[in-house]
This record gives sequence, structure tokens and C-alpha cells, in this order.
Amino acid sequence: MTDRMLHVSDTAIERKRPCPDRKLPLSGHRTLTFILPVGSACRDFRKEEKDTIAQIAQSTIYALTASCRSDMLRKDSKVYGQVIMEADREFEQLKLLFDYTKFHIGLYTTVATIFGGLVSASDKVPFKFNPKLLFASVICICIAGVAGGTIASSIPGYSGYTTFWASPIGPFKFKGIKAEYWTYIEHAAFWVAVVLALLSIFF
Repeated sequence: MTDRMLHVSDTAIERKRPCPDRKLPLSGHRTLTFILPVGSACRDFRKEEKDTIAQIAQSTIYALTASCRSDMLRKDSKVYGQVIMEADREFEQLKLLFDYTKFHIGLYTTVATIFGGLVSASDKVPFKFNPKLLFASVICICIAGVAGGTIASSIPGYSGYTTFWASPIGPFKFKGIKAEYWTYIEHAAFWVAVVLALLSIFF
């Protein structure tokens, strides 16, 4: 059976030779008979191996790309969530400041009205007080009301507490004082008015 295989292989090689007149030794024929199939199989195996490695590399790249995209999306979502939470916190603080200032304006209006009535009817009230000090108290309350009105009227133009707190605001087009200092003016004027009102009773 081996001789037959060798004979067939020798005949096939003899037909494929470029130069039929040139005779190769039988051993060379036998060597070629065994080398050619092995070499072809090696080439096929190497080609399949390269294809498999390429597929594995491509799959790995796809997996890494998907993982990187997933990580980036998670990071972006986390950062976006933090930004949204910070913006909500800033807006809530600004809303609280607005409500707080509105309450103060209502308080200033009520107190100024009462003190103004006392000053105008100083000779009819059952207790004695100093009209001049009480009038000065009313003026301070009006200053506090102007500061509070400036703050409240400027808040709708901003979306964050920090930005508003550091921004120069003012009545009309006068914007030379920061919102932070307007709150100081408001509070200081109000407490000066309270002290003057108390002093007006004793002096």
C-alpha cells in the first residue's frame, strides 16, 4: 500500500514538474511526497491560527471599548448627578433667601407703620416716648426695607445662591454693592431701628 501511494505521488509530481526531461531521484520524490502535505497543512493551520488570534484580538478590543464606554458613562452620570444636586441645592438656598427677605419686608412695613402712627399721635398715646428717636428708628427701618427690596427684586435674575451672593446688585441701574453687603445693610439698619425704638421709651 505504501509503494502504491508513493507511486501515485511520484506520478503526480512528475506531471507537475516544469521540466519533464529532468529526472529527480526517487528519494527526492519520496521526500517531496511527505513534505508537501505537511507544509500545506502547516500553512492551513497557521492561517486558521492567525484568523483565530485576529478574532480574539477583535473581540478583546470590542470588550475593552465597551467597558471603557460603560465606565465613561458611569462617570459622566455620576458627575452629571452631582452637578444637578449642586444646582438644586443652590436654587433651594436662593429660594430660602427670597422667602426670608419677603418676611423681613413685611415685618419692616408693619413696624414702620406702627412707629409712624406713634410719632404722628405722640400727644394722644398714654405713654411717653422720644419722638425724635422713634422717628430715627422709622428711618432706619425704611433703609432696611430698601435693602430687603433690592435683594428680593434682584433674586429672580439668578439661578444659584453662590452666584447671587457674589454679584453686585442695586436699585435701578446702580449696581455697585454685592448682595452679601446688602444683607448686612438690611440687618444692621433693622437692629439699629430696634435699639432706637427702645431708647425712645426711656429718653
